[in-house]
Amino acid sequence: GGGRAKALERLQELTRRSLEELGEAIRAQRAAAEQRTEGLEQRTRRLEDAVQHEQDGVAQALASERRHQEQLLSGVREAFDRTLSHEQRQREQALEALREALDRALAQEQRLREESLEAMREVIEIDLRSRKEQGQQVGDVERIHAAFSEKLALMERSHVLLDGLVRAERAQRTAELQ
Repeated sequence: GGGRAKALERLQELTRRSLEELGEAIRAQRAAAEQRTEGLEQRTRRLEDAVQHEQDGVAQALASERRHQEQLLSGVREAFDRTLSHEQRQREQALEALREALDRALAQEQRLREESLEAMREVIEIDLRSRKEQGQQVGDVERIHAAFSEKLALMERSHVLLDGLVRAERAQRTAELQ
């Protein structure tokens, strides 16, 4: 009977040891699996962090580029406005100068016309007088002729000046229309 009891004891011992080894193997496998899972989770987290970092960088670069573009645009717009208003001022000044010159030329033309009318009146009066005074006729006529020629030359000069100014104003208007 003792041999059987011993065999039974050995069997139980063997079974216990087998169960313990099995338990250790399972625990080791579970630990390895947990480590693998943890490693995977860490890698996933690192990858997500890297992606997030990259996205943040891109968003910042885009925002900065947009700001830069807006500044450039605003600078260009300001320069354009300044140039426009400067050109406008120059054009208005040129027109004003032209208007003044025309007014002066017209006033001069008016004066010359009145003077030449006066000269003609004098010519007629002198002519009438000289008909009465036959003796002085030749000298008077020469003086009248000289005075008349002088007035005529003045009028011609005035016409040339006026012509030039009118042409300049016309050219200015044409330039503005284009």
